[in-house]
Amino acid sequence: MSLLEPEPINVLVVDDNKIVASVLAKLIDAERSLSVCNVARSGAEALRLDDALMPDIILLDVVLPGISGFDLISPLRAKWPTSKVIMLTFYHNDEYRQQAFSAGAAGFVPKTDVPELLVQTIHAAMGRPSRSV
Repeated sequence: MSLLEPEPINVLVVDDNKIVASVLAKLIDAERSLSVCNVARSGAEALRLDDALMPDIILLDVVLPGISGFDLISPLRAKWPTSKVIMLTFYHNDEYRQQAFSAGAAGFVPKTDVPELLVQTIHAAMGRPSRSV
């Protein structure tokens, strides 16, 4: 990393589907400007992570066991106040999008659009221009 390049954006992935979480982590780690700092398989697991983790971005599934992603935004933002939340879901509809932003999400990406939009949405949430590997 040169002096001109910013530090990688640290991303926490919160998704109960092991395959989806693995694919997201691989996509993120393939991008030079991003780094996976941890993966949690539930909201409770995410909330138990060390406060010092300090993710820049939290990729948060809408449907999680025990607590919805929408209801998890506030406790995660209380735990890591500078973190930005990007909601992910297979359910691509305007009601979910509106609910995500009303709950405090900085972005919303349908899982079907992840390869095309994920990196761009992360960079936009962080106020950085998007660039490829």
